Amino acid sequence: MHKTLAIAAVAGLASAAAAQSFTYSAAGPALVISGSPEIIDLTAFGSPTGTFTGFSVDVDWSNDFFAFSNEARVAFGDGSQLISGSVAANNGGASTASVPALNFTGEFAAGTLGSYNPITDVTSQTVVTNEIDPAAFAGFDLIASQVFDGSSADWNSIIVTLNNDAPVNTVTGGETGPADFGYVDNGDIGTIPLGFSQSVVTTTPDIVNWVTFTHDGGFLRINTNNSEAFDTELILFDAAGDLVEADDDGSVQFRKSQLLFADLPAGDYALATGEFDIFTNGAAFGVGSDDFGGGGGEGINLNFFIPTPGSAAMLGLAGLAAARRRR
Repeated sequence: MHKTLAIAAVAGLASAAAAQSFTYSAAGPALVISGSPEIIDLTAFGSPTGTFTGFSVDVDWSNDFFAFSNEARVAFGDGSQLISGSVAANNGGASTASVPALNFTGEFAAGTLGSYNPITDVTSQTVVTNEIDPAAFAGFDLIASQVFDGSSADWNSIIVTLNNDAPVNTVTGGETGPADFGYVDNGDIGTIPLGFSQSVVTTTPDIVNWVTFTHDGGFLRINTNNSEAFDTELILFDAAGDLVEADDDGSVQFRKSQLLFADLPAGDYALATGEFDIFTNGAAFGVGSDDFGGGGGEGINLNFFIPTPGSAAMLGLAGLAAARRRR
């Protein structure tokens, strides 16, 4: 359950001739739980006029349950879609220690930034500008979250400032490639044969590796056992780009990942893998990476297991009850 959050506008707008800024202040605490982000509708607490290109968010942060400050994220939405990327703090550390002034900065983007569909290998980019007018939106939301499942943190004294310090950057149409999204497409496996295994390599920092495959339906296990990479992650999407399941440390091997399905529907799937930390961003096939793992050419083994018909009944469901372990 989220704690009550109160917000009030505390600063105004500079003159039209000067650089514009507008500041909201939010009095916490707000308990931010991984998987249940805190969505704060800023339109109820102030009415900035003019256009803005960037933002700054300051928050007093403290661990509630097994949360690190470098797992904290902020993003902005217009009531129906994201209008900024998910941003990590500039000064977050791999620690549960309290941070009295955790700071996030970033730029806005209006419209659709672009998309990559690993199923069809289609990339696109529409008109993009990082200049926004909050008054034109049905809603204007600050979205606060922690990226690890099961963790939670207390966010207090949240202060949001809008600015137009960044230059406006407009892109008109055009095709992009997987690399523009930090992706490497490792191709299509086809229909998974029994005992199939494939290796991918995280060649550079911030890389998300894609593999697509077809499943005939039923039991399926995918893990990263025996990978050279120290800490792996798996994220599975269906053909429509909807998230099916994600895992960080669910394998029996230390900090290796596993997805386990008793009866996965038949169809085409896209599997994203990489080193910690890759994460979903809510968009179709939406995956980002913070590359805490370092990249650097470390290999990841993707092991697919489908039992033979005679052995399927003997597997049981015991494995499905295995607890997901986080780092």
